Amino acid sequence: MKSFFKLFFISFLLALGVFFIHCENPTEYQFRPQITLNAELQAGGTIDSVFLSWSTAITERYDTEDRKISGAAITINGVTLLEYPTAKGVYYYPDRNYVVEEGMTYTIKVKAGSDSVSSVTTVPQRFRFVPLGVVDGDTIKYVPGTSFFSEEFFTIIWPDYQAVVSIALFPLRIVR
Repeated sequence: MKSFFKLFFISFLLALGVFFIHCENPTEYQFRPQITLNAELQAGGTIDSVFLSWSTAITERYDTEDRKISGAAITINGVTLLEYPTAKGVYYYPDRNYVVEEGMTYTIKVKAGSDSVSSVTTVPQRFRFVPLGVVDGDTIKYVPGTSFFSEEFFTIIWPDYQAVVSIALFPLRIVR
């Protein structure tokens, strides 16, 4: 029995030694810039202001102008976007009669150098706000916040109406 414990102890030390020999520091993470796309498709609007840039490592200072991507190939549902000649990295669809439709699915494809990305989105229906007791001539007042993440973005004020309604980040349209 004593030899069994000796053998077990030696085997345990050997296994522990092999474990520690094979443990090493992980390799440093090698940051690789990625394409970032910022675009808003709003129902009833045109395709405009599609921003394209490279990501930056969290340890580096971000320089907006330096990170913009110029000369990329961008398509939305097969139509090619053009880059503004005076705004590097900002793209648009030149047919101003083309409007984005609510409920429609859009596929965007981007190729910049040897990198490419694609995404699919469906444009939501417009936000409709129908308050009770609203009459023609009521006022909608914009209340600027410190950022888009402020507690309230719009405040709607109706004279002689007791409640104040706050709306965050939605286009507002009163439906009659």
